[in-house]
Amino acid sequence: MKYYLGSLVCLCFGLSLASEDTYYRAAVVRGLKYDQDSLKDLPIIREAADSKVDILVLPLPQGSSTSTFESCCGVDNYDELVRTLSEVSKAGHLYLVAHLLEKTWCQGKNELVRSNLVFDRDGHIVSVYRKPVNDIANCTSSATGFGTFTTDFGVTFGVLMEEDLALLNSKDLKGLKNFVLTGSRTAEFPYLSASRFAASWAFVNQAILISTSGVFAGQSGMKTGGTNLEIVKLNKSQDSAMVPPVVTASAPLPAEDLSLYAVVPLDLTAIANGHHETVCQDGFCCDFYLKAKVTGKVDEANYSIAVTSGVCALFACGIQHKRLCSLRSVHNNTNVVFEKISVTGDFSMGSTEYPIILTANTSVKSEQFHFESLQTNTLKRVTLEVENVNNIFDFIIYGSDTEKSQFQSHARTQIPSITPGYIISGDLDEFFDYVWIRVRIFIFVASIYVLEML
Repeated sequence: MKYYLGSLVCLCFGLSLASEDTYYRAAVVRGLKYDQDSLKDLPIIREAADSKVDILVLPLPQGSSTSTFESCCGVDNYDELVRTLSEVSKAGHLYLVAHLLEKTWCQGKNELVRSNLVFDRDGHIVSVYRKPVNDIANCTSSATGFGTFTTDFGVTFGVLMEEDLALLNSKDLKGLKNFVLTGSRTAEFPYLSASRFAASWAFVNQAILISTSGVFAGQSGMKTGGTNLEIVKLNKSQDSAMVPPVVTASAPLPAEDLSLYAVVPLDLTAIANGHHETVCQDGFCCDFYLKAKVTGKVDEANYSIAVTSGVCALFACGIQHKRLCSLRSVHNNTNVVFEKISVTGDFSMGSTEYPIILTANTSVKSEQFHFESLQTNTLKRVTLEVENVNNIFDFIIYGSDTEKSQFQSHARTQIPSITPGYIISGDLDEFFDYVWIRVRIFIFVASIYVLEML
């Protein structure tokens, strides 16, 4: 009997260890302002240590920010801050990921270098990923490849910066399934910022992504666990449940620049019974099917469908001025219920496609969501669909092809040609503005000439 009980205890203990061994604890810090002096005494760091967190991701230190055109906001005490971070990771016995901005003096000016640093439980730096803030740096601050490190809990992580989500294809990820992300940067296209794109990126790549925007567990969706300190328990092999990668807007939305798109405004009345539309630009076409009903007065949002190279999109616009599409608020009910949205496009074999859906306080269940990719010999036909949803702000298929996409260039100079039947938003307005200015100059000069003759 004693032997039986002992075996049972050992068996239960072994199962417990096996269960714990399939998980690790990750934490991200949000809304925290810290500097070198306050870092050691932050209660949130002690809380992470007491909660047996394995890996902790910190935001930028207080006073740090980036600018594409000038490098002015790196920390002046970079070496001291690195030393402090090392001491904190050792004291908390956890892996610590931090993003720092370092000033470098070169050729008579400051340049700014961004660094992702990873410290192990002993305070040693185990990964460094560096980039200049802009792409025209002259100093010895050339970018390194994205970092990797292997932990003592049996997980190998990739270390990314925010823009890497859009720049890297699935084939570039070295087979990794766990990533940490730091280093926010203003995206040229707002829907590619981490706060809106991270869920789609993790969903498509079936990867765990730990970032200050949240923790995303592959196709299991966003994990939450707290306020300023979010602690989540992650399955190394990932959970089987599928959650659509839908992001809820929690702040006013930046304006979308539609200058690169062929745009077709939607008549909500006309699509009440269902409406098909094919929109093309430079040989890339997207097929749209939309069926919607208005349940009251349309509040703020009008809708347009838009296409550019590798992107099929439905945008909600409250204000559309020339090439900018923006919403004044994200809290209003649009009073538009889409019974069905279906978008299909043919993408190149070398691209990775992402479904991006932004709503206001609207959840989408798995049975309402459909995303598939069907391959032929030369193309991939990708379809994104939802049914019976409202308050849709963005509904996008984004194809990331690092060899072809015009989104990869930070200095775009070419405006795509206008497809007959569609508009590039604002082009006509700007043309008439230009003509009117020239006419006024002519009238002014002519008036002066007439007065002088008199």
